[in-house]
Amino acid sequence: MLPRLELRHLAMLVGVAEAPSMSAAAELLGLTQSALSHRLREAERRLGTALFHRDRRGLSLTPAGERLLLTARRLLADLARAESDVAQIAESGITAVARLGQAIYAGLPWYPAFHAYAAERLPELQLELLSDTAERPLELLAEGALDLAIVAGGVWRPGVARQRLFVDALVAVMAPDHPWARQDYVTPLDLSRETFLSSGFAVTPGFEHQRFMTPAGLYPRRVIKVGRPEAALELTAAGRGVCIRARWATRSWEAAGRVVTRPLGAEGLPLEWFAATRESDPADSPGRQLAAALADWCATTGGFDAVTRASLGRGPAQPFPVRRRLRQA
Repeated sequence: MLPRLELRHLAMLVGVAEAPSMSAAAELLGLTQSALSHRLREAERRLGTALFHRDRRGLSLTPAGERLLLTARRLLADLARAESDVAQIAESGITAVARLGQAIYAGLPWYPAFHAYAAERLPELQLELLSDTAERPLELLAEGALDLAIVAGGVWRPGVARQRLFVDALVAVMAPDHPWARQDYVTPLDLSRETFLSSGFAVTPGFEHQRFMTPAGLYPRRVIKVGRPEAALELTAAGRGVCIRARWATRSWEAAGRVVTRPLGAEGLPLEWFAATRESDPADSPGRQLAAALADWCATTGGFDAVTRASLGRGPAQPFPVRRRLRQA
């Protein structure tokens, strides 16, 4: 069954929904206001339902219009990316474009070094980094918006192939004057007495809730959900609570003296990171090539933590200093 609408109808829907007025939408789309109104009526006639409510204040989306708008934005964005890829391939002599995104954290202190490595190893591959992928990297991978997603812990879904990159650790993060800073490690009992700043609104498989809190049956005294890891770090540095984070993703804050980190438990809590690609992609696809290059680079450099420490001028990763514990579990 063929779609009832064409791309021009989808562009019209996005333009009318996002512009402050019909006249502004018409100007944005290069149409007269009369032609824009005609196109809107045509789309509604083809679908057999109204896409906008009409009143004295103007237009507002109906439920049907809101649903169609989601698809329109995604399809138009996909087409724009494809056109951009074609233009780059035609103009620069590259043979493919690979888009990379990272789960959990927005910070990418390791990326400049890897970008230089990838440019040398895969000179015909254009590497692009997508922002705002931290919350749903595997969904974007499945949709084709990403070719490689860097994920950690138990994050997985059907149709995804994972290639191991390196092992880091989850660490407790606190302000420099927090009592934990005078301990050698943090226990679940310690955490049960604190305000915990959570950067996620759902339990992430393989992270602290599943592996540190639940086995002990102990949970923070109070949990404040802040939505972003960077916001959690800001509040932690200000002494408003504590958080848990991958060690490499906290190095720059620690180097600046804004926070202190300690291991989770006497043995620490390791965290594996992976390069995720689509299982359906062939071995020579851009995403698979990029994953192989990233795995080799991590094997050579020691992974994100070692690279981040080197970029901060602190040399290779060292063990945490052992201090006497002030509070006994």
